[in-house]
Amino acid sequence: MSIQSYLRSDTRTFRKEQSVFDFIIYADGACIGNPGPGGVGVVILNSDGTVYTECSGTAHDTTNNQMELCAVITALQHCPDGGILVMTDSEYVVKGMTAWIEGWKDNGWRNSNKKPVANKKLWLQLDGEVQARAGDVTWRWIDRNSPNVSHLRAHELAEKAARKRAGNRHA
Repeated sequence: MSIQSYLRSDTRTFRKEQSVFDFIIYADGACIGNPGPGGVGVVILNSDGTVYTECSGTAHDTTNNQMELCAVITALQHCPDGGILVMTDSEYVVKGMTAWIEGWKDNGWRNSNKKPVANKKLWLQLDGEVQARAGDVTWRWIDRNSPNVSHLRAHELAEKAARKRAGNRHA
């Protein structure tokens, strides 16, 4: 599929979804090394497709999964209440919120191997952000190579923040 075809398809999907959601979040995390310095990037769109806000942040000694979780937490903290579609290239976050979290809660925050859930503190924080919202949160995975402009912008913000945290003067 050509980029032009993809963008037309992506625009049609967005137009259909924008009537359902008040906000669409694109969130991405990045890490230089794993663990290492990390960054988050967030783009929040209004239902009409205009940018509501963008933000980024950093962490010193972190992992990529932790930054992916922090990106979504940051996004939800900056997004008003309403129906939200979260777009992330992290299968870890999407599966965690749609398939695993209820089981973790039922099993005392232990995974299917009976071991403590990794990043429990961040999962609790993310779950708290979702539960505190007035409006539904829907989770969607987006391919990390997607040419979606908002996804690319969130990725750019995350990478730039991680480079800045690492001390790269060219960030």
